[in-house]
Amino acid sequence: MATYTASSAKSITTVAAQVDTLTLSGAGKTLRVTGRSGSTYTYFTVDSLGNTPTTPTSEGDNCYVAGLTTVVDYPWNGSGAVIKLINSGIATLTFMLI
Repeated sequence: MATYTASSAKSITTVAAQVDTLTLSGAGKTLRVTGRSGSTYTYFTVDSLGNTPTTPTSEGDNCYVAGLTTVVDYPWNGSGAVIKLINSGIATLTFMLI
């Protein structure tokens, strides 16, 4: 399990079947997730800064999913975000608060 921290944007390369945690401490009205490379989907949960999101599972219930080479925008509350993510393979993604 790896832990990452950034202000507003962070690129991560996943390790198969490992839950990683990313904390973005900046502000933004949108959480943008960009799948940059890989052959498997990334599943994630997210909560406000200071809270702990539930632990995601691959293809699990109540998880958001990031595609292989897609950009997805999620409305956000303006404060930082804590994201837990898992992938069944290797993928590179960028998470941004914009």
